[in-house]
This record gives sequence, structure tokens and C-alpha cells, in this order.
Amino acid sequence: MLLFPFRYLWWLVSSIRRSIGRPPEFVIFVLEENLPALPDPPRSFWQRFLARPRLSVKELGERFDAIARDQRIKGVVLHLRSPAMPMSTLQDVRELVANLRRSGKRVVAWAPAYTTGTYYLACACDQILLMPTGMIGSQRCRPSCASSSPGCSNRSTRSS
Repeated sequence: MLLFPFRYLWWLVSSIRRSIGRPPEFVIFVLEENLPALPDPPRSFWQRFLARPRLSVKELGERFDAIARDQRIKGVVLHLRSPAMPMSTLQDVRELVANLRRSGKRVVAWAPAYTTGTYYLACACDQILLMPTGMIGSQRCRPSCASSSPGCSNRSTRSS
């Protein structure tokens, strides 16, 4: 009980020192799961300690806006850990990245492996980085056409 005021004072001084200090040049965001469009509803008191809240697209946009306004931050690094996101979420995040780039910030995509979805998101960034031992998954999209349609060049559907 006697240590509580000293602990609070130490926390207060440390917090003030961090807020006055220089922020990092690049902010890292780790995208490792599907991002919901809106934030999760508030949790009860005891559930707050069990799991961290998920980052939503709306919160990511608010954080990107704060970074765009801060002149001390040069850019953002998106660490993509193969999130299985639907195309609508990927398009929303691409628009957020484009807005951040329009504000003059540098956006770098980094991933240990790129799938079609993560590469689609990374193409909106200024630079795409891959680990030396990284892999790039299948990037091709196969056109679907009937064998009877003119101009179809898909040989697997032609009859011999």
C-alpha cells in the first residue's frame, strides 16, 4: 500500500517522458487475422484480461489518419502474416493505404510469404519486401470460359 504512490509517480513520469520524446520514424502494424469492419462491442471487466481486442478496419483507418496528421512519422510498415481476408476487406485496407500514401507517408509491405490476397494488398504500397527464405504463392487467375465461346484460348476445355 505504501508503494502505490511511488509506483504511480514513476508511471506518470515515464508516460510524460515518452509523450515528449521523439516518436518512431516508422510505425509497424501486424495484420495476422481477418479484420472486422467495425470494432467489437465492449467486453466485460474480467474478459478484458483474457484476450486482446481485435483491430477493425475502422480503427485501422483512424490510426492511419492520426499517422497522416503527425509530421514526425515518415511512414508505416505493414507486416502481413497471410491473413485470410475476404476481397471486400482487402479493398477497404487498400483504400486506407492509398489515402495514407496521398498524405505523403511511405508505406512498406513486408511478409514471410505472399498469397494472392496479401500480394493484392501489398501492391498498394510503395515497396514490397520478402524474406530471403520467403515464398510467393499462386498469383495467377484462371479465366473461366466455355469451350464453345469464340476466342477462348483455354486448351483444357477444347475437345480433340
